[in-house]
Amino acid sequence: MTDDPTVRWELANSLGIQIDNAADAWHSGHVTEILDLVADDLLVVATQTGGVWSVDPNYGGAHPLSDTWDDPDISCLAFGPDGTVHLFAGSSGQLPTSPTRSISTIRETDVGTAAPLANWNPIDAQLPSGAGSITRIAVLPRARRIVVACNKLLTDDSGGIFWSIIPESSLGPAPPPRPPYLWHKARVRGGPNDGFYDVTFATLTDGTPLSSVEVLDQVTVVAGAMSQGIYVGQWNAVGDLVLQPVQQTSSTNPNITVLSTAGACSVAACAVHPNRAYAACAASDGTLLQILRSGDGGRVWEACPFTLAGSTVFGGIQSAAGDQGNAWNNRIAVAPDIFSVVAFGWQSAGPFLSTDAGQNWIQVTDPVHLHSDLHALLFTRLRGSVDLMLCVGSDGGVASINVDQFLKGGGPEARSNFNHNLPTLQLYSNLIRQFYGSIAAAPLQQRLVAAGAQDHGNLCNNLALGSTSPTTGLPEPQPWTHVDYGDGGWVAFITDGALLHNINSGPIAATVINPPLGPQDFGVVAVGGTPPDPKGIAGATGEIVTHPSYRNTTGDLLLAVAGVGNIVYGLYTDHTLWPPPPLSILGTFPMRHYWNVLATLPVGVVAGAFASFDGVSVFVGTWNDGRMFQVDSAQGTVVELPVVLPQPSPGNPMTGGSVIRIVAFSDAVLFAILDGASAKLNPAVTANYILQLDSANARWVPTPGAGLPNEPLFGLETVEVPRSRVPHALFVCTDDQVYISRDDGQTWQGASLNLPSRPHCGDLRFCVGPNGGVLYLGTFGRSMWQAPIVSLP
Repeated sequence: MTDDPTVRWELANSLGIQIDNAADAWHSGHVTEILDLVADDLLVVATQTGGVWSVDPNYGGAHPLSDTWDDPDISCLAFGPDGTVHLFAGSSGQLPTSPTRSISTIRETDVGTAAPLANWNPIDAQLPSGAGSITRIAVLPRARRIVVACNKLLTDDSGGIFWSIIPESSLGPAPPPRPPYLWHKARVRGGPNDGFYDVTFATLTDGTPLSSVEVLDQVTVVAGAMSQGIYVGQWNAVGDLVLQPVQQTSSTNPNITVLSTAGACSVAACAVHPNRAYAACAASDGTLLQILRSGDGGRVWEACPFTLAGSTVFGGIQSAAGDQGNAWNNRIAVAPDIFSVVAFGWQSAGPFLSTDAGQNWIQVTDPVHLHSDLHALLFTRLRGSVDLMLCVGSDGGVASINVDQFLKGGGPEARSNFNHNLPTLQLYSNLIRQFYGSIAAAPLQQRLVAAGAQDHGNLCNNLALGSTSPTTGLPEPQPWTHVDYGDGGWVAFITDGALLHNINSGPIAATVINPPLGPQDFGVVAVGGTPPDPKGIAGATGEIVTHPSYRNTTGDLLLAVAGVGNIVYGLYTDHTLWPPPPLSILGTFPMRHYWNVLATLPVGVVAGAFASFDGVSVFVGTWNDGRMFQVDSAQGTVVELPVVLPQPSPGNPMTGGSVIRIVAFSDAVLFAILDGASAKLNPAVTANYILQLDSANARWVPTPGAGLPNEPLFGLETVEVPRSRVPHALFVCTDDQVYISRDDGQTWQGASLNLPSRPHCGDLRFCVGPNGGVLYLGTFGRSMWQAPIVSLP
């Protein structure tokens, strides 16, 4: 399908979140792995849903390396054996083509090209279908062995440890054909049912660094399971890799829990002294169970103390680490040339560091640069520095800690400006990825946008406020800034200029983003009544009234609607405080919004999508059963409008599903997304629809939808810009594409020019401007994108 040439996307903002201007502190999205290309003075950074990036550790510049990849959910990176830019990347397989069996991908850089980092190819023979989700890759360079850990993601996955000899890279002007990868599955005695979380190489004795090991009889493979502890093994005489549960010397101590009860375990070995290995093991509830060390390549382990410097709390590091260590947080690392220096990261913001092989621990804390939920750790010496650095990957992006400076008592000496130009924010949408959320564009302040973000609360950005670039003459991008903290949620600019926002499960609050004075926080919006309820409404989903005109009996204007369960609320503005004063004096202006119950839907339904063109009627779609209702705002009456779907076979209609979004061109021309309708057939049939209101017959019916794939639909928006190339259109997006319909859903054409191959599209919002308008796209891993819709002369 050819993309519509009139819709061209560009990053709305290439910057991360500015935490502290004076400290040059920045945060970004979820990082899963960090490698240091010392010779090239680059970090290579893998992100959970935003692909792989090269990051300049000196200036914070970032460049995407995976825009053409269809699977940018990268769980791990590893160096290959053929030079400093031979790298492997493993995808997590979170987007399976089969509903029951994972298909993960391993890519490697093409070292035969002039720019290997810009040329990654899927290896010629992938892991067996259903191997599971790739969690870690380990490479033994001289012996050319690659070992991959996989966990069970879907029901038919096997999980396990897989290995292959790495074929010689084909180099030169006319390279010979490269032999294929030949994958073998390790035999695991008493192995876990849910696969493995981590894997590394170690050696039985000290003396040879891992980079120089050629003989396999001294090499061990140490694997951390998703449950039941740690496994260690070797290649036997016939070439099979065989692993078995490790011994734990302290398991006879009744105060130590044996590893058979463990959750996910991360493992690491010292590169120069590879007989020295460490592990961090979670308990079944995600808290820290044990930190372990081994001096014989992982065969026998002993528990490290929980002693935490400066802590009087029972359990020390165990109490301070937090939870979520079962495959979300939980990473351990060893300094490459000093086996006694080890660090592990958990939920708590800041890693734990030991310089005496785990006997005593210090937590490195820095509330400005370091973010919670730690997923990656790397000890390195960045180019130009002799100091030992610890790079940290978290839900806040990349940070580094000068270990030598920290140990001298000079503070953590942390940096986070790696995230300055790392646009990998995970923005939420109505079709849930992790949590519900949205993006928003302000109708009164040109180019002011907001977004609900994973682990960064709700963010705002005035895209028109940047200083003028001396090169282009255009506004420079401004950083994202916080409105609140936590996991973001619903954001919406109502027509009086206020931003409604809530974090996950929290109450809806109102804030005015006022550039001269900064954000003016009016706090939680109360529910009206006598007396009013100051707690507001928590865990709500909502939508603005597009062109508000309906007033209640006291003359207050209805500006937004929201729902919790089967209760529908309306947000009103006090007419005695309307119209609002100029933004410049809002700092002393009193709270002017309140909620009132509009209607109660039938028991058992969950209201999730809303639309109202003028406030007179409110349309409500349900998340749990695909039903549609119309609410009369004045009377509070509710009428169900049937959703009439096709019948795949006689007597078996499509039913149910989730109404994700409703949009309106007018009070009678409305469209909606219905995801996941199904029919009771064998095999099961599921479908996703764009619905249209048939107002003459008071029902909702599917549009023909020619050209639109039968995939989950995330965002939907109306666009009308007279005297433009988009005078009247619907936009919708799947996970990987944006589509446009100029005939009200009859036919669809791609509208994804300049987007990455799979941006994980989310919410779509349009804002009219003086020269047309701008369509915004939130993505789950690639921040926010924009497509200007320009009026013609």
